[in-house]
Amino acid sequence: MALVHSFTSAFPWALGISLTILGALVVLLISCQSPNQSVARVADFQKAISSADASELPHQDTLEKAAIARVKAFLSDLSPENVTASTKEVYAKDAYFNDTLKTIRGSEHIEEYLTETAKVVNSISVEFDDVAKSGQDYYFRWRMDFEAPKLRKGEVIRTIGMTQIRFNAEGKVVLHQDYWDSAAGFFEHLPVTNQMINTVKKRL
Repeated sequence: MALVHSFTSAFPWALGISLTILGALVVLLISCQSPNQSVARVADFQKAISSADASELPHQDTLEKAAIARVKAFLSDLSPENVTASTKEVYAKDAYFNDTLKTIRGSEHIEEYLTETAKVVNSISVEFDDVAKSGQDYYFRWRMDFEAPKLRKGEVIRTIGMTQIRFNAEGKVVLHQDYWDSAAGFFEHLPVTNQMINTVKKRL
């Protein structure tokens, strides 16, 4: 997730290298990827969610409202300045973060990743349409707009998604899992990979 919501360190890296090389890497990754890699990623998430702080913030409590507001404010402004100033206030020290492109552990690494991402885009903005609670977790449904100079000639790219958030007893995020279509939100806007993705879709 403009939220991303977040991208991964793969995002700024991808924008900095040749699109031809990136396309070749995508083909290689798709052709060589085994089902076990997918199983491992899901297992990593299951491990993270089972070990995450199970504290449940009191519903409609001041602490709950403040925690939700912090997440919204942070993800709505992923500028380098705000990321540097606020990441450690929003995320717990050992937080789990996955934006579908990369898995990161710890607020320090989350800050590094989001800062690098913010530096390679012209703008990122997120609007939240809904926040729902189920058990210990909160689900933020959002719309993201972002502009990157090497994607679609800097035109606005719009995508939608949802983020699963779990807070600890202090109201800090201990688990952040994005659910969004990274192909439509990112890879389809790279000229080389766009052609490959469309070819694959036509064959499905």
